Amino acid sequence: MLFRSGVALGAAARAWALLAVPLGLYLLGTRGQLEFLNASSLHTFYRARLTRAYLGAGNRARFKGPDGQPPRHAHDELPEEPADGQRVLRQVDEVHGGDEVPMTAYAPHRHGGPVHLMGCCINQTRDPRGGLYNRDRRGLPLTVGPQQQVRVGLGPWQASAEQGAADLQLGQWMAISGAAFSPGLGSATRGGLSVLATLAGVRLGYWWNSARPTPAVSKPEGLLAELTGRFCGTERRQWFLSDGGHAENTGAYALLAERCQLVLLADCGADPEYRFEDLENLMRRARIDLKVHFEALQPREVDGQAPDARWRHFGTLEQLRQPNSTRCLALFRLHYPDQRPGLLVLVKPSLWDAMPVDLLNYHAQNPSFPQQSTMDQFFDEAQWESYHLLGRELGALLPGAALEGLVDAPDTHFVRAEGGSPDPAPAVTGPRGGSLMEIGRAHV
Repeated sequence: MLFRSGVALGAAARAWALLAVPLGLYLLGTRGQLEFLNASSLHTFYRARLTRAYLGAGNRARFKGPDGQPPRHAHDELPEEPADGQRVLRQVDEVHGGDEVPMTAYAPHRHGGPVHLMGCCINQTRDPRGGLYNRDRRGLPLTVGPQQQVRVGLGPWQASAEQGAADLQLGQWMAISGAAFSPGLGSATRGGLSVLATLAGVRLGYWWNSARPTPAVSKPEGLLAELTGRFCGTERRQWFLSDGGHAENTGAYALLAERCQLVLLADCGADPEYRFEDLENLMRRARIDLKVHFEALQPREVDGQAPDARWRHFGTLEQLRQPNSTRCLALFRLHYPDQRPGLLVLVKPSLWDAMPVDLLNYHAQNPSFPQQSTMDQFFDEAQWESYHLLGRELGALLPGAALEGLVDAPDTHFVRAEGGSPDPAPAVTGPRGGSLMEIGRAHV
């Protein structure tokens, strides 16, 4: 029996051994079961709700005709509306296999739709160049495109599934892209928050097998990483993914990386004081990473009079901040380093007296509208319809003809805003790792 300072340690050592040995054997025997971390998180719950709410709405098989049968094929026309106007459909709380779409088969651009991109964050708190702590960003942007084409940062576009990476469903990528509550929060990752989130079960992040020829992450290592908030990013085969807003919240970073000539940005993050912090972060990252510079523009006065009525809702950021301002749009010229400039139109949700009465009344009852906290994940009918109607009202301010006029001759209608012009970026040439157009043409 061991003694130290007159205290017997033998019984305590045996007790610790009885606890540690089985635990060690369990961890050793289950070290390859990393998928348990995904199965035990809230990812599946969140994915199911998003899939039924959004993908279920576009699933034709949920609608039934007068004979009670759904369309045979996804591209078939919906059954004619019954005479009584009551179309039979499956309830949204009913599971339907047709709601999900394999990401490798998801290609809306092949049917006239957009090239749909989703932003995620690869949590990385250690710099792979030397193991140093990544103090600021603590994450890499991951862009996921149609047919599970992925792009890490500014790297090349790759068909990840063809390289053996885990093939996820569209709903899974949606849930990952919106995984705002997680032990890994990108730039906001903190050890204390990671411990609280893990122990409280607030885990929406996802461990994705990228099939990279790098060492795998074991289940104990993954759990320890979530507990401590220390993630190795792309240096290991499995990447811990979370909300794309943990890297860049507007989603426009990927479009600037592709040198888009016209970017329409809805700045819908909660911003009750109109500080434009998400726009600030986008500008800073665009300048540092992409060598893209923003030049603020404002409507041109005509013969010393007010600007053309078509542009009356455009203004500077300071004008957008003013209470009850009718200015809710801002225009920026994008100075790309290797091609002609583009334009970015910023839409900032706001209200003024000419808005529909029910919107103004809802705002009177809910003063934080339309800048309510994004932590509110449970909209009632009034809240949902208010945001929907506001989106329609703001969208009506930008008809296609107006956008075409901006692209064709921006200098005819706009001038440089006072104090809003940085020096244009210097000419830089070199490969940029693929293009969205290549994805759009792929497999068509």
